[in-house]
Amino acid sequence: MVTGDGAGKRGLPVPVRPPVGRWVRESRAGLVGLAVLIGAGAGLGAVVFRWLITTFTHVFSGHADYSDAGRAAHSWFPALGPWFLLLAPVLAGLVYGPRLKVRPSDSIRLR
Repeated sequence: MVTGDGAGKRGLPVPVRPPVGRWVRESRAGLVGLAVLIGAGAGLGAVVFRWLITTFTHVFSGHADYSDAGRAAHSWFPALGPWFLLLAPVLAGLVYGPRLKVRPSDSIRLR
């Protein structure tokens, strides 16, 4: 039975642990671990970015590498011919532009 005067406490010393952020900044193992984590994240970001470039090149041009296609038309829009390369970013700007007018906080502001 524990009473209100603290009779249930054992009085053992509890080691004080430094905060994790301090350990990461001040220890060699923490810095190495942080560097590995940041490097892995950057590498994964590069792989995803490259995948996005390849995927959207295929979606917008209909070819895995449009530079080897020899000005061929997109297989989904053959009537446009090579003009789809001009129209795809224009169409994206027409979709994205009004969105920035409504929610400008989502865009990058350069001052």
